[in-house]
Amino acid sequence: MNNKNTEGNKQQANFGAYLDGQEKGHKYTTSTLSPTLWMHQVFAEDTQDPTADQRYEATFMIELRSSYWDYYDGSKKDISPVTYYYCPEWLLADTVAWRAALPSRADAVIVYITEYRDNIGKLPSSYEEKLKDVYGVASFRKFDDVLNKDIFHTNASKRDVVLARVGETYLIAAEALIKLNRPADALPYINEVRARAGAILATAAQLDIDYLLRERARELAGENHRWGNLKRTGKLAEYGVRYNPELFAGDIKDHHHLRPIPKDAIELNPALEGDQNPGYY
Repeated sequence: MNNKNTEGNKQQANFGAYLDGQEKGHKYTTSTLSPTLWMHQVFAEDTQDPTADQRYEATFMIELRSSYWDYYDGSKKDISPVTYYYCPEWLLADTVAWRAALPSRADAVIVYITEYRDNIGKLPSSYEEKLKDVYGVASFRKFDDVLNKDIFHTNASKRDVVLARVGETYLIAAEALIKLNRPADALPYINEVRARAGAILATAAQLDIDYLLRERARELAGENHRWGNLKRTGKLAEYGVRYNPELFAGDIKDHHHLRPIPKDAIELNPALEGDQNPGYY
């Protein structure tokens, strides 16, 4: 890499709200590809204690300090003022205790990561509305390039893009066994992943393809697998409509189960001349 400020990948700049940029002491973000409400809620499914699963706070920056990067500074983490606390639904009852635990939390704005409910008290507007706001929802911290926090571009990061890792390999094995109707044999692979995260272990009775997809969401959030996962398991239309508030029944057509062939690829390969996947002409 010749210039760490302009080269690399943009993973750490995706998956979250716009944070005003580095002039406010925060990381650069693109404010694109914002996670859905379900991406938060899935961490509370399939378990009696979502707080045990370390992956939620490893994925999301749920406490935004006066400077984003103060979270990673041991000398500042507990004293830097928290400006926003993005409270997941399973911690709603503990906001008073959370605020009282540290003086740095006294003036924090609490953003409730939940659907609007008029029977819980004075909650903000819906999660989908918060997505439009600066500091609106919790940003992913999973890909943060902490050693190079002074980068000045959304395309800059010295961290590698993960193409494959052991956690995904376990989940691939579990998926194959679930499809063979062997959930008991799939269980050790699922629980290897969950044990590493501190999550409550699964039981064989829980395992089906939907459980597998939820576990892949928790483990592989933001790692660019989801479209392929849903296409492969025949769940693309079902999950898209169920969990994406911008999609409606009928929006996902048959041709969406393939991607368009890039124009450059067609032009470079004479065998593809004039060809394209159906639905993309």
